[in-house]
Amino acid sequence: MKHIYTLLFCFISVTACFSADTATYTLTDAIAKKMVKAEIKGADVVQPNSGNTYGKCMLLKLINNTNTVFTVKLEVGQQLVPADSTVQTMIVTENRSFLMKARGQIKEYINAMCMQMFDAPPTKDKSFSVGGLSTGYLMGIAQLINEKKYFDTTGQYAVWGISDNLDVSFVNSPDTAKRGLLQRYVCKATGQPLPEYKDGKLVTKMSETVEWGSSKVQKATLTVYDKKGKVVRQVLKDEQMTIGYHSYVIVLSNAELPAGEYKIVLYLDGKLESTRKVVLPKL
Repeated sequence: MKHIYTLLFCFISVTACFSADTATYTLTDAIAKKMVKAEIKGADVVQPNSGNTYGKCMLLKLINNTNTVFTVKLEVGQQLVPADSTVQTMIVTENRSFLMKARGQIKEYINAMCMQMFDAPPTKDKSFSVGGLSTGYLMGIAQLINEKKYFDTTGQYAVWGISDNLDVSFVNSPDTAKRGLLQRYVCKATGQPLPEYKDGKLVTKMSETVEWGSSKVQKATLTVYDKKGKVVRQVLKDEQMTIGYHSYVIVLSNAELPAGEYKIVLYLDGKLESTRKVVLPKL
């Protein structure tokens, strides 16, 4: 019995030491060193809280080609490149580590998101290879998604906001803190203006530019009317304009005005010069 306990103690001690000394390699390095064989495809089964472009939408299989134990690290921002060019390139959105037993293998669903919204999503019959690490704002959004665990559609639209310059208003969520954080990051990356909300609803702004050229000094009146003919904004009223080119940008917002049709009317020296219609949607 004492002999058995001694052997068991030695086995546990050796295993503990072996595990503590296990080397770690990035997935890219492990593949380059031929330590592992990687098989990457779209998920064969839709995972909880996931879709075909976000969440655990990718299936990773690793096979250890060696007689040693080591850890493989999958890094946030790692790009997964499809063999089929009509399929979207994926970006990994969660750091993962996999303990590879000697000659063993693992099969895991991994969090990733699509980077080309107009290409096809990954499927179980589409193969991927490991590409390079993302840089700049793409890396930044992947790190933010990993940090906050935003593995849902809101995170996916934020990625597309940067990769495809998607309108930032699509980055939406009932969670206003999440929405605000991701929208601010996308706006910083793309230069888009930050959306405005009123009573939880997206504010729509309609912008119209009224331009004209004057070969003489003229008096200009520029007015915005509602559908009943009521003045809702007086931009210019009998304003004396110099010779040359003139331009005014008029922005109408459904946060300030009710939905409906509006007219922007320009008079020069009392004569009608131009009329244009603007339709504001409901808030």
